[in-house]
Amino acid sequence: MTGLMLTLPAPTPSQNEYGQWHWAKRHKWTRTAEMFLGAVLRRSGWIAPAQPVRMSVEVVRYSAGTLDEGNLIGGAKGLIDALVRLGLLHDDSPRWCACTYRQEKATRKSGRTEVTIARAAP
Repeated sequence: MTGLMLTLPAPTPSQNEYGQWHWAKRHKWTRTAEMFLGAVLRRSGWIAPAQPVRMSVEVVRYSAGTLDEGNLIGGAKGLIDALVRLGLLHDDSPRWCACTYRQEKATRKSGRTEVTIARAAP
């Protein structure tokens, strides 16, 4: 997929981990991701589209351990919410966002999350 690629310096949490957090910790994680991604976008000169556009989002989680699909997708929910608040996505519904998730093995020190965003094919 070609488009805008953003990298978070940590892997997304699992849904099990994310769901056990206090609501304030979940909120803080989402806001931290939003601020980090927002800073990267501002430095790149990105401008929000004037009209809603259907986008493709690919989330790749690099970590030492692997998760089952439900934990992988559920743990990235806060990240997708951050992309909506930043204006990269009009909405996270299937009408506006085609999301794919995958994971790759990495060492603990090289754990990260890469997000690629592009205009979806019609």
